[in-house]
Amino acid sequence: MTTYGLTRDYRYKFYMFIVLFSLFLEYVTYTLWFSKIKVGEQWVFIVQLLLSFISFSTIASVLLLVTDKLYSKLNRINGRYNIKIESSYKGSTIIDATLEIKVGLRKAKIVLKTSTSESNSKTIFIDNQDKDNYKIIYTYHNDGNCFKGKKLVQHDGTCILTFKNKELKDGYYYNGAERKTYGKYLIIREKESSGE
Repeated sequence: MTTYGLTRDYRYKFYMFIVLFSLFLEYVTYTLWFSKIKVGEQWVFIVQLLLSFISFSTIASVLLLVTDKLYSKLNRINGRYNIKIESSYKGSTIIDATLEIKVGLRKAKIVLKTSTSESNSKTIFIDNQDKDNYKIIYTYHNDGNCFKGKKLVQHDGTCILTFKNKELKDGYYYNGAERKTYGKYLIIREKESSGE
C-alpha cells in the first residue's frame, strides 16, 4: 500500500500541474523539432505522433521524479528524531528510540526503532491544510522482530504526531488488543538529517 505525502486535493492539483507543464514542454519540443520533419508520407506522421507520446510521458515522468526528490530534500519535517517513549508498559517505562520520517510527494514512510524492535508505518494520513502546523496520523505494524532475543508479541497500533512551524512538538500512541499499551513521545533532541 502506498501512502502519500500530500492530501488528495493537493495531490490532484500537483498531478494536473505536471501534466499541463509536460504538455507545454512537449508542444514546444514538437514545434521546434518535429515540425521541421516534412510530412510526405502517412507513416512519417504516425512516427511523429508516437515520438510525441513518448516525449510527453518521458517529460512527465522525469518532472515527477525530480520534483519528488526536491520535495523530500526540502521538506523540513523529514529526518531522524531522537526521542524517549513514556509507555504504560509495566506501569510506567521510559524507552529510548529514534523516529525516522520520510515524506515525499508520491509516498511517505515512518519507522520507529528502539534498542530491541522496529515498527513500520502501514497507512499515513497527513493533515497539512495549515502549511506550518499540522498532524500526522499513522498506523503501524511491529512483527515482533526483536533484536536482542527478548520476546515481543506481534502487534499493530496508531500514532499521532503534532508539528508546529514544521517542527515535531509531541506525539502519542496506543497499541491494539495484542499489547494494550499506550504512551507519549518526548522529544529530547533536534532531528538529524536522514542521510539521503
